[in-house]
Amino acid sequence: GSQIALYEGPCISDVSVPSGDTAVLECEHKVPTGDSFIMITWKAHRFYSSPCIYSFWKDKNMDFSNCTSRIKLNSASLRIENAAVADQGTYTCELATIHGTFISRILLQVLVQPSVTLRLNPDGVPECRAQGGNPAADISWIPAAARSITTNTEMQSDGTWTVTSTYSAANLSMVELVCVVSHPTFPYPQSYIAFYKCFLAQMPI
Repeated sequence: GSQIALYEGPCISDVSVPSGDTAVLECEHKVPTGDSFIMITWKAHRFYSSPCIYSFWKDKNMDFSNCTSRIKLNSASLRIENAAVADQGTYTCELATIHGTFISRILLQVLVQPSVTLRLNPDGVPECRAQGGNPAADISWIPAAARSITTNTEMQSDGTWTVTSTYSAANLSMVELVCVVSHPTFPYPQSYIAFYKCFLAQMPI
């Protein structure tokens, strides 16, 4: 009987794109010049929304898709316009050629910049919050005081993350306290200064 050859590409590759931009996902296998693919199928296994499939039969010039209209095929590449957190997930490309079927996988991450605030919470404790980011931001304090810092991370309904960190040193006597927020959307960590005794200002430096 006939045999079908399956070729697995690298385990997985990563693609990150800012929210609102267009993500372009490429099949790992490149069709050689003069060769031709028979069919290409992209399978989207998304974290926060239903899976979908986009298939194209080249010889029939026919396609099928149950994906959103923002997801389109461009040759063998998949384009996701106005990328959103809901598009995050693993995308599998199955490229069928006369030599067999080549499979590759891509992990898509959509970056969302968090909104950062620094304030005294109702308990009178300095609170630094990075809200609505993806992935979750990393918050640290200067001076460091591990036993005095409490950090909570919560997922929001839209798939973004809010990180809240409080600094509750009982013998806090310094005038200046710095909250440092790191995130892939920041070119460098953002620092916010709290003048603790009077809490006169909070500002990025």
